[in-house]
Amino acid sequence: MDNILIILSSILIILSLSSLIYKIKHLGVFIPALIGIVILVIEILSKQYKDYFPNLFIAFEIISILFYVILFISIFICNFCYPRVTMHDFKTSTLVVLGCKIKNSKPTRMLKRRLEKASKVLSKYDQIICIVSGGQGKDEDVSESYIMKKYLINSGIDKRRIYEENQSTNTFTNLKYSKKVIDDNNLKTKIIILSDSYHLFRSYEYAKKLDIKCSCIACKTNTVVWFSYMFRELLGLCQYYIKYKK
Repeated sequence: MDNILIILSSILIILSLSSLIYKIKHLGVFIPALIGIVILVIEILSKQYKDYFPNLFIAFEIISILFYVILFISIFICNFCYPRVTMHDFKTSTLVVLGCKIKNSKPTRMLKRRLEKASKVLSKYDQIICIVSGGQGKDEDVSESYIMKKYLINSGIDKRRIYEENQSTNTFTNLKYSKKVIDDNNLKTKIIILSDSYHLFRSYEYAKKLDIKCSCIACKTNTVVWFSYMFRELLGLCQYYIKYKK
């Protein structure tokens, strides 16, 4: 048991802190790393002091194992328990591309991957209409939706097929205000949510909360930063169940 927890905790620390390679710093980086360090240190100490405090260390090991089991189950749910897009959806839905941070009026790597996927979908299915969703953050020069629309137009997509939603500040309002754009412009009410795979389960939960029928399509995510964003997403889910699912 000791060795298993040491191995798992070492992996957790590496996966969490790997995002620092890209200078990404958020709770999804530091919280799991801190948890991993605590478990690792206590497990190393237990080899020397377990005989003095056997019940204490056994209880800690049980709690640690439960943490990893819950973590694995949560990751599985986030990545597999949302409705996948079908061929029929491309003919009967509106594509909603969820925004994320821009820098120096340009899409970040993560946003660029979403837009690359959106461009492929829009090029292949020329009947589908797209909403690019994302407002302007405090440290952003323009709205995310403006940069997203500009990118898609430069990729050869007809601007008449692209609608902007530029008021949102988070995933819930992404979908809430995109729904308003759909209603105001008589677009198809079922949507295809396009984002990173770790982000889609929570987006799907929000869509249900807003009575939006949807399916989901994932873009590629940088494997180096995937885990830290996945863990941050779990924190977002906790916030959702506390704040919205009442």
